[in-house]
Amino acid sequence: MKFSHTPIFLTLILFLSSQSCNHSNWEFSNRSFLHRLSSMEYQIDNHLVKLEKGTSLKEIVTGAASKLRVDLSEWLVLGDLNCDHQSDAVVILTTNMGGTGVFYYLVPVIRQPDKTVALESILLGDRISMVALDIQDGQINVVYLDREIGDSMTRSPSIEIQRRFTLSNNTLSML
Repeated sequence: MKFSHTPIFLTLILFLSSQSCNHSNWEFSNRSFLHRLSSMEYQIDNHLVKLEKGTSLKEIVTGAASKLRVDLSEWLVLGDLNCDHQSDAVVILTTNMGGTGVFYYLVPVIRQPDKTVALESILLGDRISMVALDIQDGQINVVYLDREIGDSMTRSPSIEIQRRFTLSNNTLSML
């Protein structure tokens, strides 16, 4: 009995071609989404900051030497946070007001059909050390190193903190 591999081979080629096209469209869509993240407005504490190329430098008090610097860190992940089958994002923003403190904020960013919205930020800590950030089953998982309460800020962070968040009605809740 003669068996031909041609139909199976053609089916496999067609399947892989369609998957690669879908994947590159997905990458292009996420690439433009990532670009948008670096030029969005974010609410940090009581300050509305607009990033340009991933950074913002804003006067806190007119004429004062100290300025609020906000940076989009390299810590960001894509995933579906609100079950709409679109890639949303979670970003880590860092802030500094000219002193030694570097404050880390977790910010969920929801992609909607007509706009991209940065939701309320959550302070993770001052001079922490990020370990991991991901989105699994709509939950945000963040792992970082911090200090014991009462430790000097000159001490390196060494205590592992794991926090999980879920999004409900565009508000983050810690699990």
